[in-house]
Amino acid sequence: MKPLELASLDAVAPAGAGSGPATAPATGLVRWMERIADALTRCLDVDRIATLIGETLDELVSPLWYVVLLTDAVGRGHALVADQEAHTPRRVRLDGPLPTWLTRLRAPVAGPRLFAVPAVTAPLGPDRFEPTAVPAELVVPLVFRDAGTGGLLLGPTQGGRAYSAEDIRVLRLLAKQGAVALEQVKAQTTLAAARGELEAALRRVELLEEIRAHLENFVPKTVQTLIEKAPDAPDLGRREADVSVLFVDIVGYTRLAEHLDPRRATYLVERYFGAFLDEILQRGGDVNETTGDGLMVIFQDVDPGRHARAAVEAAVGIIRRTHELNAELTELFEPIALHVGVNSGTAALGVTRMKGESGTRWTYTATGSLTNLAARLAELSSGDAVMVGPGTRERLAEFDFAEEGTVRLRNVEQPVRVFRLAVPPSPPPRGVPSGGPDRLRRIRPLRRREPAADSLRSVPD
Repeated sequence: MKPLELASLDAVAPAGAGSGPATAPATGLVRWMERIADALTRCLDVDRIATLIGETLDELVSPLWYVVLLTDAVGRGHALVADQEAHTPRRVRLDGPLPTWLTRLRAPVAGPRLFAVPAVTAPLGPDRFEPTAVPAELVVPLVFRDAGTGGLLLGPTQGGRAYSAEDIRVLRLLAKQGAVALEQVKAQTTLAAARGELEAALRRVELLEEIRAHLENFVPKTVQTLIEKAPDAPDLGRREADVSVLFVDIVGYTRLAEHLDPRRATYLVERYFGAFLDEILQRGGDVNETTGDGLMVIFQDVDPGRHARAAVEAAVGIIRRTHELNAELTELFEPIALHVGVNSGTAALGVTRMKGESGTRWTYTATGSLTNLAARLAELSSGDAVMVGPGTRERLAEFDFAEEGTVRLRNVEQPVRVFRLAVPPSPPPRGVPSGGPDRLRRIRPLRRREPAADSLRSVPD
């Protein structure tokens, strides 16, 4: 008989069509069903399930040809086609009316009833399945929980006998086991897909965490907190807030950079600023802006006196750490000195948006006369003192501020009362090289201001 062709051949697997007994012996039926059920439930491959069912059909009823058609998790038809002339079952994949018809079938259909099924006689891809040319004697659906998952199409038996009621009963048991095995494959496929999606989602989360960790090095803590509170709509708009602003920059940085190669200059800045950052973060400060030689730090708290105290204590700690590093880094051609100023009061706090034709740049900062005054106060300081404005002085009675009088400051319209807090050098740590303490006492600021160092403190009027 001419081999049955349902669709283009995708793959070929060896599985010979046997010539077993017409029916399974009644005494061994239970044992046989246990064996086939165990084999099917351990199989997690659709093609292998089809092969096992096909081999079982050869043992049970020895049809001249058969089609084992199973639908996968996405509804595609996987068919195993075998006949006596070809000897080798062919695996094909089917789309179209036949898989759909089989999934709607709930009971076996035999003999002439098949000729009246339009879907069976419809074209299937490049080939046609014509029951009048290759008559199907029996169709047994695979049903799991009232859902069709495929079917068994059987041609005439080798001996020409009709399929008995016992044959059909055993074939239905086989179809049920096949349906269970197929559902297990679908469940495993669905689970694997869900696991893959979960792993992909976890990888995305890990990537986002890595991005967040990197951004934390660039984004002020205040901005991080606002975004974490309301990721969809963070409150970054400008508002008036009571803050303390600290300015710190290295005296004569340009001249220092001229005497050192870039790598050495960068190392020194990172070494000093790393120590400064410890003092700032320990007291809740938020580094808002940096330049090559300076820092702007914002302190906030519900208690105005508390953030003023934190800013001054951080300034004192920064100067003391500078003294310690100067004693440690004896290879410097001249000790580092700082300009340090603090001012407290009301400022406009929030995002400044710079929009251009090529892009937009946002920066979260405090602006206004308070910030400008803090920058000008820093210009007045030397390496052993913190200069503070009246807003800070009024909140901190416990500090020993010395009044410097009323001073006219650059780009400040009215004269300002200025206060000075001296910071004596700390006792040298153990192990300081000989001459270290004397060297500390010789620390002096460079009085000449460098034009490049003014950029951080130049706030628009």
